[in-house]
Amino acid sequence: YHLNCHVPTIPAMPSGDFMCTLCEELPESDTTPISEHGSKRKAPTGIPDRDLKVCEKILLELFSHEHSVPFHDPVPTSVPNYHKIIAHPMDFTTIKNKLSRKHFNHYQT
Repeated sequence: YHLNCHVPTIPAMPSGDFMCTLCEELPESDTTPISEHGSKRKAPTGIPDRDLKVCEKILLELFSHEHSVPFHDPVPTSVPNYHKIIAHPMDFTTIKNKLSRKHFNHYQT
């Protein structure tokens, strides 16, 4: 896989033992409560870790599909009438960015 389309992004060629996201087994479902009753700790936001891994794995499979290239990047605003016809355009790169916990508009459960 290319480093820039791998989900999550791999900043440099991995060294040592490396297993791609598609080959990696998903962790068991965590049944631990997010926060204990009466706890002062703020509950984590966003998608639970296992669900995030599932989303990343699906997205990587979509990125890897031979017919998915037109969906990798946003459609340029220079394409006539596209943004008039498609009210809420979406592409794999935008989804990938929103899956990052650091993204300001990270997906929520």
